[in-house]
Amino acid sequence: MCRSILLFFGCVYVAYGRDCIHPEVLANPDLNKLGGDWYELAYTSANESLLDDYKDTSCVKLNYKPNDDGFDVSGSYKEEGKSETIKGTYKMADKSKALFDLNFPDEPEYNDYKYHYLCTDYTNYLAGYSSNGYQKGDGLCSEYVVVAGRDPSKMPEVMANEHLKKCLSDKVQTEIGKLKAISQIGCN
Repeated sequence: MCRSILLFFGCVYVAYGRDCIHPEVLANPDLNKLGGDWYELAYTSANESLLDDYKDTSCVKLNYKPNDDGFDVSGSYKEEGKSETIKGTYKMADKSKALFDLNFPDEPEYNDYKYHYLCTDYTNYLAGYSSNGYQKGDGLCSEYVVVAGRDPSKMPEVMANEHLKKCLSDKVQTEIGKLKAISQIGCN
């Protein structure tokens, strides 16, 4: 349910197993430029059971408000047509790297996850990777790849971005064509 929101920007998942990876993250992120509203556009995971978590999720919108060591995060989404909200924080241990520890008081099962900002142009797209570093019961890494955008109506343009494609291929070995869309139709 909240997994889709938590992990933020559209996830990319493929149907094969692998160990959790530790991708290179965005260096020296500008938190003020990253702040504001982002809409999850697409996602994927190497773990089939995690893909099911997103199948009835739509209208994912997150707001990132910069604080001294990361972001205060609030968001909304629909799951099976029902509106839901989420609140928490993304905390950076090292301000020179866009690697965050998650803290969502109402969803403690997600607090083991790390969130990696992989690449962004700050105005159109943001790619993220999240994992909890251990294997799920089915032997696959619990991980997500997400793509988010500032404008939910611009998914085709975001997904056609060559820098984003290269980032996903190089940093998380994911082809953009493997991403599954997150609907933003009928959202308010």
